Order: sequence, then structure tokens, then C-alpha cells
Amino acid sequence: MPLAARRGRSSLSDELVDLIVGCVNSTQDLRACCLAAAVFRQPCQKRLLRSLTLLTRNSSGLPLSATGSHRSIFEAYTRFTTQPRLALYVKELFIVLHHKAIRATPPEYTRAVLDFLTRVHRVRLVNALQTGPEWDLLSPESRSAVMHWVQALADRAIFLQSFELECFVRIPKSLVHDVLYIADSVTFFGSSVDERGPAVPRRSRERQLRIDTEGTGSYVYRSLYQKEFLPYLQLLTNMTLCFEERAGFYAARQLLYVCRMNVKHIEVVCTREPQKSYPDQAKVTELNMPINPGLPVASHLTLTIELPRAGSPPPFPKDNNLTWFTSVLVARVLETCTKAKIVVIPVDVYPDCFRLTGHTFSFIPVTLVPLGTLDAKFAVHGMLERVLWRVSIRPGSVPTLPGMDQLEVFTAALERAMPKIMEKGLLKVEAD
Repeated sequence: MPLAARRGRSSLSDELVDLIVGCVNSTQDLRACCLAAAVFRQPCQKRLLRSLTLLTRNSSGLPLSATGSHRSIFEAYTRFTTQPRLALYVKELFIVLHHKAIRATPPEYTRAVLDFLTRVHRVRLVNALQTGPEWDLLSPESRSAVMHWVQALADRAIFLQSFELECFVRIPKSLVHDVLYIADSVTFFGSSVDERGPAVPRRSRERQLRIDTEGTGSYVYRSLYQKEFLPYLQLLTNMTLCFEERAGFYAARQLLYVCRMNVKHIEVVCTREPQKSYPDQAKVTELNMPINPGLPVASHLTLTIELPRAGSPPPFPKDNNLTWFTSVLVARVLETCTKAKIVVIPVDVYPDCFRLTGHTFSFIPVTLVPLGTLDAKFAVHGMLERVLWRVSIRPGSVPTLPGMDQLEVFTAALERAMPKIMEKGLLKVEAD
């Protein structure tokens, strides 16, 4: 009878076993299923260890997640030493660093545990205090262990899908340098880079790199705009910049200028409160702008402006470098459309450069996607100004009335230029 039962269990197909394990949701049930039968052990272990949170200091206040598990360094060291294959199941790694020294956990244990984890795809490095002290004030044992592990990954050419640095102040250049090298997507969430310290050796490899910044302000842009990081910035193919302040916009514009030659897609998110999401918050305008016409694949810049709920002040004053206005273009051309896509048809001769707000960018035609109702259409002053120049109309040549500001002058120029714009075929209007 036991032999028949064993044969019955072993005859289960892998698809059926995975289906059964996939129906188990909670961590407690997964552990019970793992102990119920040997055939379920490996699939359950993969589910339990796929997302692993390492606590560099014993802390009973952290809850267990539904799909992952929290383990102390010593517990993880014991498991991985006795069963090294378990470390291969970890694909998402969360490391929680504390500002106090590790109790009863020698630093070699932390290094040993991290050395086992060479098959991870995503890493998230979190400051336990969320608004904690500078990097130098964190636990020296865990701090050095993490830097040693990241450097080892870089030396062994072990690459990750993503690496997130959350709530750290003045991260060392060497760590940021290695992270930018090993990860295809890097996120600075409320973190900044230390501008001090010696230069770091350059590492380079051919791949697509994406940098995301959230809740950081302008400091991370200024700190990335250094000689050591320029090789990475020039390799960028995907870049997302999120900022909520005017100084952050200026610093982000510098990065756009540096990356414009090789980037395939840049997304800039401008919002007053980037960490909050309102139900009525809408993406008003998206601009897809090819940056370098010489690239085999067209490069595009996506500029997304997210405005807070109605009644809140705009993210930038209208006299800022980004001037927003209710588009006469949309009102004139799309009188019967609620959504549309406006494409500037390529012209035979491109200008070498177009000067916008003190910086020189290479431009080829613009794609404008207005969203929302007609009275909520927005466009960018500098982007469509090039269309006016193509029909030989300058905003300064438009008759003005006393008290008209720059916004009203340009709106009047655009309205006056509409017949010539449509006649010359500079714009193509398509329903979205």
C-alpha cells in the first residue's frame, strides 16, 4: 500500500503539481503544502523563496508578506549552507539596512548569505528608517557587505533586471557606479548620490539602461551629472525623470541634453505631489519627439505632465521654461474630436538645432497627443513654435494689445498661422 501511494504521487505531472501549488495563496498554507508531500516540496519552496526579504537586524515588527518571506541573516545563512539550491530560487531580493550595529550577527554571515544569491533578477535596497541618516551612519557591517556583494556581481559580470535604492542619503559613488553597470533598470527613490569622494574606474557594456527617479528632487540629477557617470548616461536608452520642484526641472533638463544622442525613450513626469495619486488626476499632454534623426531607430522623448486635482495650483508658473496654454490648435482643428493625435509631417530640410530655453536640442517633427476635453487641451510653447517658424510667422510680428503676456502673444500667433500651417501640410491630424 505505501508503495502504491508513492507511485501514485510520483505519477503526477509537473503541470498538475504547479497548478495545485498555484492555487495556494498564503505563506502559511504554502509551508503546510510543502510538508504535506514530497512532490509539492520543490514548487512550494520556489514560491516561498521567490521574493525574499533579508533583515540585517532582528526586528519582529515587520509582517510577513503573502508571496515572500522575511528572514534574519543568521536564519538565511543556516538554510543556504545546508541546502545551497534554495538560494537559486530567490529572484526578488529585499535588503533592509538599519542604522544600528547588528546584534549577534558577524559581518561574515551577511557576506556569506549574499554570496549565495547570484541568480537574483531584482534587488531592492531599503533604509529601515525611511527618512534615515546618511549612508555613512548606517550599520558598517551590513553596509560593507552590500557594497562587497554588488562589486562582486560587477566583477563576475552578473547582471540584474532592476536595482532600487530607497531612502538613502549620499550613496557612495562606487556603489552607484557598480549598480549602474550591473542593472538594466535603476531606480532612485528618495535617494541621492554622494558627490564627494574619489573618482571610480569606468565599467561599460552594451545594453539598454533605464534610470528612474522618484521623490528625490533635484539633488539626484545634479549628482548623476558627473564625469564618472557620463558613460552610463550616454548609454541610456530608457530614462524616467520624476520631479516636483522647479530646481529639479532645471537639473533634469541638463540630463536630457547629455542623453539626447543615444536615448531611445525618455519620460519626464512633472507633478507637484509625485508620491500621491488622486482619482481625478489626469495625464494632460504627451509629446513624442524624435531627438536624433541620425539613429537607425527613432529616438523619442515622452513628456508627461500630471496635474493634481482641480483647484490646485499648476506645477510650474506660466512664465517658466515650460509654458502651458489652452491650445488654439486643438480648438481650431479638432472641433468635432474629443481625442486625436497630431503629427507634424517631416520636412525635407531639418534645422541643425533649435534653441529652447537656453539649451540646444536636435529636433525632428513632433507628435502631439492631447487628452481630455477640448477646454483641457495643452501644448508646449517651444515645441510648436518651430511650426510657426516654418510658415515665416514670428510671435513678435503679431499685433499685441496692452497687458498681453508671452502666453497670449504666442496663442495669437498660432491662431494666425493656422491657415498656412494646414495649407503647407506641416500638420497631419488623425483620430486617436
